[in-house]
Amino acid sequence: MLNVLRSLTTLGLCLITLLYIFAGCESKKATSQPKTNDVPFDTLAELTRLIEKQPDNADLLYKRSYQYFRIRKVNEALTDLDKAIAIEPKNEAYFHARGYYKYVIGRIDDALEDFKRSSYLSSANPETYYQLGNIFTIKKNYTEALKWYDQSIKLDPKDAQYSFGKAYALYKMRQIDDAITSSLKSLECDSTFAKSLNLLFEIYLNDKKDLERATFYNQILTQTHPKIALGYFNMGLVFYKQYEQKFRQNPAEAKKSLLQAVTAYDQAIKVQPDFSKAFYQRGYMYFKLDQLEKALADFQKTVDNDRQNAQAYFMMGSIYESYKETEQARQCYERALKINPNWQDAKIALSQLK
Repeated sequence: MLNVLRSLTTLGLCLITLLYIFAGCESKKATSQPKTNDVPFDTLAELTRLIEKQPDNADLLYKRSYQYFRIRKVNEALTDLDKAIAIEPKNEAYFHARGYYKYVIGRIDDALEDFKRSSYLSSANPETYYQLGNIFTIKKNYTEALKWYDQSIKLDPKDAQYSFGKAYALYKMRQIDDAITSSLKSLECDSTFAKSLNLLFEIYLNDKKDLERATFYNQILTQTHPKIALGYFNMGLVFYKQYEQKFRQNPAEAKKSLLQAVTAYDQAIKVQPDFSKAFYQRGYMYFKLDQLEKALADFQKTVDNDRQNAQAYFMMGSIYESYKETEQARQCYERALKINPNWQDAKIALSQLK
């Protein structure tokens, strides 16, 4: 089993997905907060005292909802906004804020209705159109998403995240060159905008097959955002690509690239200690280097942080199998199949386990 795995050089290459980088859309439901420059930072206790005296003051309820949201009491924030909207049903800011809070907790369809209502009440807030674009991106309706992103850009062409949102939708539609153009426009607004730098890295690494250009954008990402683990993770992917390119001609030289990848993943984990994908990738590098104990430890750390990583369980199973620890190998293969019941490699490995 181990020899077969080592021959499949791309099995462990868990390339970073755009779901990870697109904060605000498909994976992390966390986008820019409502623009609340008009909301002073009154203390929660102070606002509560004022509301007790003025229970029908919608502005105070709005301000308190924001304070609740800041301390992650989203249900309390929504309750205050419901009351504020009942008092002032034509205030677009209240609908926008409520839409955002619902967005954060995954009530996407409800958020959509609130953002639509906000845009109906006021056509001057680009943030609302941006959030609508995000929601349609989540729904994989990229054509509709583009419409809303274009509207946000029209109202505020200098906001980097709006052009990035458009770039991401274009990428998902496989309009690669247009996605590059929109990403570059985002960087014209903010040359250090991490999401656009990472999207360009992704495009040049996987679509354009231009390792030099991908490295260029990732270097900017790492230099301008040294506390973001993703840049170091990407460096690991670059070194692994170099390993693949060198392996047939010079295996000894290729090994150096694996060691460089390990160092890159070390740094990613140092910055973000719960970065499960970095643990997986480092484990796979150790696996390729025949350092099976270190690989097993990293695969274990992977599943400690992400119980749904079927690949890590599969790799653990293969290592346990090589150690003749059949029962532990069986448990790992079974766990991988529980997560991904249709995985043929895991089915075969389990059936052949002696």
